[in-house]
Amino acid sequence: MRTNLKPATAVVFLLFIALSFPLVAQTQSGSSPIESKFATVEGVKIHYLTAG
Repeated sequence: MRTNLKPATAVVFLLFIALSFPLVAQTQSGSSPIESKFATVEGVKIHYLTAG
């Protein structure tokens, strides 16, 4: 008798992905936070973010 492993494999894969997000989202020590900055380039004011 063969069982269908695709649903079980998908659940394990999604669980792995969901549990790995907190590890990826943690900032490294010493890294700078995200900063919001403005600049004027050729008379056009732009807004940008810097991080890392």
